[in-house]
Amino acid sequence: MTSPLRYFVELSPAGAAYEGRIHRGQADRSHPFTAPALGRDAKIPGWPGDLGTLLEGLAAPDEEFVHAFDARLQIELGKHLWTQTFGQIENLGFEDEADVEVQIVTEDEHVARLPWALLNRRGLFLCALGWSVSLTRPAVEQMDYLLPPSPKLLVVAPEPAGWPATRAASHLEELERMLGEADHRFRFGNKLLRVDDWDDIGPALEGFQPDLLYYYGHGKGDLDSSCLVFIRGTDHEPREVPVADFAQKLHRAAGPQLLFAYVNCCQGDAGGLLGAGWQLGELVPAVVTNRTVTYVTTAQAQALELWRDLLLRGEPPHRTVSMLHARIETPGQSFNNTRWMNPVLHRRYASWTANPPQPRSLVDRDPHWNVKLDRSNQFARVYTETSLMLHEKRPRALAYFWYGEEGQGVALFHQRLQVELQELMKGALLLEVKPRWPDELRNSYRSFADMLVEACEIQDLSVFSAWVRAQSQFDRRRSPLIHVRHDPLRYGDVVKPSDLKTYLELWNERLAPALAEANAFGLVGVSFLAQKNPAQLRDLLREALAELDLDDVLYQVLDELEDLVLDDLVKFLRTHNVPMPRGARRDKLLIHILEKTGGQYEMTLEELKRVVDLGLDDEAEAAAEPAPKSKKEPEW
Repeated sequence: MTSPLRYFVELSPAGAAYEGRIHRGQADRSHPFTAPALGRDAKIPGWPGDLGTLLEGLAAPDEEFVHAFDARLQIELGKHLWTQTFGQIENLGFEDEADVEVQIVTEDEHVARLPWALLNRRGLFLCALGWSVSLTRPAVEQMDYLLPPSPKLLVVAPEPAGWPATRAASHLEELERMLGEADHRFRFGNKLLRVDDWDDIGPALEGFQPDLLYYYGHGKGDLDSSCLVFIRGTDHEPREVPVADFAQKLHRAAGPQLLFAYVNCCQGDAGGLLGAGWQLGELVPAVVTNRTVTYVTTAQAQALELWRDLLLRGEPPHRTVSMLHARIETPGQSFNNTRWMNPVLHRRYASWTANPPQPRSLVDRDPHWNVKLDRSNQFARVYTETSLMLHEKRPRALAYFWYGEEGQGVALFHQRLQVELQELMKGALLLEVKPRWPDELRNSYRSFADMLVEACEIQDLSVFSAWVRAQSQFDRRRSPLIHVRHDPLRYGDVVKPSDLKTYLELWNERLAPALAEANAFGLVGVSFLAQKNPAQLRDLLREALAELDLDDVLYQVLDELEDLVLDDLVKFLRTHNVPMPRGARRDKLLIHILEKTGGQYEMTLEELKRVVDLGLDDEAEAAAEPAPKSKKEPEW
């Protein structure tokens, strides 16, 4: 395999202007250029102000700026960056090359803030053609780095009180599922660890010694500073921490083992020298963060793609970022807005070698086995009726309600639906939406509508059909199936069983006609946690939905999710090819697990995972661990 072309673009202040040179790693054979028009007062065609005001707008864009910074202005800015650097030098040898690495080498804050991902030659964004662009500090020795097999990932995902929800729980659940399918060691409690409280980060760094760091949460930044929003205490009190303070904590506790950091928040790189890239880059060989604002849906979609490329495909960081820029297919993404320029990479590695997990043999256990334990009765009903809806083209939407006690896998059933429907329904394009329940219901119809608008990141429900068509534009052969997946409702939440009648009426009146217009279908999952009296909750649901007659929405209350028994486990292990002893030895181990967990779904599943992770010869050691205690909640 031939090595990619690698260019170093060195830029430094020269009085009131700049000077620069380009080379391929040998500074004594560089191509100098002088007076590139890259300063704050430089003018860009199509922009009324100067380059400095443009960067200020990128750091914290308002609606007017986003409208002005359209694809045409992006092209003009990208062409300007090209002509002031590469365009000044002839015969560099990159003609028609697709795999090109560009490193912008500078200590100048202004130059580092320039959106180099926009580099544009002949009207084409080069990052969309496979070029990668990263930022590098001068006089830094670039070393070769090796990512170990099954590296340890520390996740910091605080959700501070009073701040907009980030939907961290479902995002991390999806991340764990994606990574765990390829390598079963990638799960929380093994190679993944989550901490949120600022006071817990230092001990976690020292005890866990992660290879990788993922911050997913809120950030604040401008041209002078950047900070991350952590929590402190059980009340999730917000704690705004300058990135520099966070970097110092990493310096003290993490040590040289930390190889990669992804700071997935708004404006993580806005602060220049005080931003995440500059501060963490002194310690970490590769730091990825966002230059401007981002949105939950886009941030999550890009994160999953980045971690998939880095950990499962073994791509180096500069390739993972360049591929994110090239894939303008995530929700809300296009070349007509600023979001696609997130994220940016700060690097100080020469080469990067990974050890991705090897593809599984067809005789290996089902990679999704850990979400398919039991629940055959409930899943069969959903699958059968969804298949019939797609075949008969009616109704337009199905809504299912299920319930169970704490620990009985109520939330995991949402995940099972997503996984198995994707596997089994080849004729459907499954599009998942994760709304956040409203904080108030003074006008429940309006509140539920606003909830769905926020989840889809659209202006209002009048454009819902257009949104569906946009999400499915790359796969016209399959029928879009919008899977709306809600967080479980608990006692004391704003939304009660009695409110669901209004929610279904909204679906029947507004969403179902829009789905018909887009030739799509809907599947809504709503679940409840009841600690002591599931029968009471069942009665409340049936009473709330009694005599509700809808034209285009069919709803069902599924059976209660109950405890597991030995026969459930035996059938499950056989069906999904999970490695276990056979015969009496297997039954003895499973009986021991059920005695330990009382048949509680989530505790039993964790015990099975632990036995598999430790290896079959160590099942006695696995069984010797004390059973986790379940949390008590009030009854409905």
